[in-house]
Amino acid sequence: VAVKAVIKQATEAGGWTRIFDEQGQPTDREYKTAVHCMEKTKAFTLIIQRWPNPKPDLFHPEFYCYHVFATNDDNRSTRELIEFHNGRGNAENHHKELKRGFGMDYFPCQRLRADAVWLELGVLGHNLTVVVKWLVLGGDWTRKTIATLRWELVFIAGKVVRHGRELWLQVRTCYYELLKLIRDRLRLVFAPTSRQSGASTPSHHNCCAERLRPQTSASTSGFGR
Repeated sequence: VAVKAVIKQATEAGGWTRIFDEQGQPTDREYKTAVHCMEKTKAFTLIIQRWPNPKPDLFHPEFYCYHVFATNDDNRSTRELIEFHNGRGNAENHHKELKRGFGMDYFPCQRLRADAVWLELGVLGHNLTVVVKWLVLGGDWTRKTIATLRWELVFIAGKVVRHGRELWLQVRTCYYELLKLIRDRLRLVFAPTSRQSGASTPSHHNCCAERLRPQTSASTSGFGR
């Protein structure tokens, strides 16, 4: 009841702040802080989040839905606390991704050490996928599951043809631009430093870039080798 009264006061006072996602894009959520105290506790901060109620009805006629959590952390900003709190709920999504996307919903060997290796390989594949999504793909790709990545990046229709004594993989132009962008970003992420490669030694990635040159046409593009 006391927390509901605080929410009512905050709604009447106004002054809500928009919440932005990890990419810096505005969301439909807003927040506001309030100081609250119980009978035998010290004062603490209530962080109130609200977002539009998608389906108001007779029992929930409010225009907004609310979510409140308490904190006594005075070292971090309100935005950092909201990102940390909301990120904790995302752990269940990682568990679901491990089980459904990487086949970790069962252990096939029925031996402890063998099943441990099976689990480690699945977690390694999941972590590498997350790294690629954040460091290479970026944007909306960071929120896509491994099943979506397989469908949109791996299961791409193409045609292998021979032209000029070389083999070419022809794909649609949109897929070619996407794969070229991914390859360029991978080259930047895994490029050797100047100490490792040396100033006079040609980069292996540059050699690959010369051999894998694009072939464009009206509707298809390709990688040749």
